[in-house]
Amino acid sequence: MGLFLNLVYAQEKKAESKKERLVESSTTTKEVLGEITWLDKRFIAIRYESNPQTHEEFEILLPFAPEKITLEHIRALNQLKKGDIVRVQYQEDMARYDSKRLDINRKARGISFVRRPPATNTTEQDSGTNTLSSE
Repeated sequence: MGLFLNLVYAQEKKAESKKERLVESSTTTKEVLGEITWLDKRFIAIRYESNPQTHEEFEILLPFAPEKITLEHIRALNQLKKGDIVRVQYQEDMARYDSKRLDINRKARGISFVRRPPATNTTEQDSGTNTLSSE
């Protein structure tokens, strides 16, 4: 039993010597405007920039707490759909340690509906949905 306790003590001492010290931390509120590319109960993905020449797209995935998210211009999250244009306000927490490690955590705080994507006739025809009835 004594050997086991000595090993545990040695491991704890080793862990203490490797503990990182926080050098700097900050919290900022940021905002992104873009198109919803994915949405579920706890995450929203927004494409905020795309370059047609290089085919590069920039996207951000933000977690959120459904009970804490603030909604603007909509009543419920289920009113949002892929392709909608939204403005998302998020909190970014940054922590820098003496080991040069940098932790960045983001969490959405508010979603503001801006507009639906432009309707295209080809999508409506391809999907087989027809709003007019000739019966």
